[in-house]
Amino acid sequence: MYDPNFSHAETLRNEPIRRWGILATLRILVVQLLTLLLVTVVSLPFWPPYLVLRIFFSRPPNVASFSRHLRCFVAIVTDWSPDGPTLAMRLSLFLVLMRHAMTNGPAGFAWLLDEVLWGRDLARVQIVEPLLEISAARSGSTQLARYIEDDPHVCAPSALQIAMPFLWAWRILPRFERVLARLAKESWPHEHHERHETDLGRTDTFEVIFLVVHQLGDIFMSISERTFIESFRVDEVTEASRELWENDFLRFLDSIGRKTLLHAGRSSGGAPRRLLIKGHFLLVAEHLAKRYPDARFITMLRASEKRFQSLVNFLRCQGTIAPCPPVPWSWLVKYVCTTDVSYCEKEMRWYQSPQGPLRCVIPFDDYIRDLEGTMRKVYRECLNQELSPHLPRVHAPRVRMNYSVDRSYEELGMDEEALRKRLENHGRWCRTGTRS
Repeated sequence: MYDPNFSHAETLRNEPIRRWGILATLRILVVQLLTLLLVTVVSLPFWPPYLVLRIFFSRPPNVASFSRHLRCFVAIVTDWSPDGPTLAMRLSLFLVLMRHAMTNGPAGFAWLLDEVLWGRDLARVQIVEPLLEISAARSGSTQLARYIEDDPHVCAPSALQIAMPFLWAWRILPRFERVLARLAKESWPHEHHERHETDLGRTDTFEVIFLVVHQLGDIFMSISERTFIESFRVDEVTEASRELWENDFLRFLDSIGRKTLLHAGRSSGGAPRRLLIKGHFLLVAEHLAKRYPDARFITMLRASEKRFQSLVNFLRCQGTIAPCPPVPWSWLVKYVCTTDVSYCEKEMRWYQSPQGPLRCVIPFDDYIRDLEGTMRKVYRECLNQELSPHLPRVHAPRVRMNYSVDRSYEELGMDEEALRKRLENHGRWCRTGTRS
């Protein structure tokens, strides 16, 4: 499905170049070191109260485990490959790892402060019939989620709330949301914004924010092909990732769900709101179905041959820790042609299973052609009601062309026909939404 020996050009056409010279790299390392020293000074006062609270509470899920920190450190030191980071880049990654470790005190204390202030209230929150939109990447799932979250009877954690998962902070975040949004937008590459409508005040891909912000994903993505694939695969749980997914992630999702419902309160009519969480976390769908047996699972089905090209190019547009370059093309191609192919096959088995919770399947072509009819189906199957008047009946115009980064299958060394043949049954399912 792809040529592992394909020689990827570093840049084509007008693609942006992210590269730092010797002086710029030295300046970055100095800034990283000074930032680490400042963070250490600011963080130290929070460690004693955090450690005291740890006597009564378990490790917060927004704090990466010691074993994960150790695995990251070992990878920085030992995972060497021709297309991997240089010594200077690894030093930068190490300094950021140390910064993450130091902020565990304040981050953990901030999380446990919620437990002290609202622990009993959070324990009483009932997550009833949650909407769990678990779709493949680049399938149109974010726009679908944002249509649903506009319903006043539904609430979803915003990207900012997932990144700062503290109920006490949510009370004051609106005052700084514009500043934070501007800073965040400026920190992402321009080519990222071309392919994804980033809005910190709206819902976004839940597990990506969890991994990158809270679980050292920003470091793992630049160390090696192995660490990148292991850290971001969402098709299966491995022994190396079991604690992360089956412990930390499930606890994080449940806690954020309860905080979101408590913070939002009841709808204007007095009825409890329905929780919506959107992402690609298929690897824990079975666990979520057992934890929330009344949950509604939703997926958007888009033909894989259309998604794969978009996904490789989109992943290339992600920001990395300077002076690390974008994730190498060869890593991205292997990631998509292995883990995403596996995801498609497991997605089909999960959503076609006759046992288990309610599942709603939305073909992307139907969604584009008939928004009103598609949303009526979502509302009837998942919300047990007719279409909400807040929803638009047609999609707003969107420009999706002239990307800065947009390589073809041929330029990526990927065999489009082989991918289509491998996923022939999945492609048929994407067109019909019915069992093959």
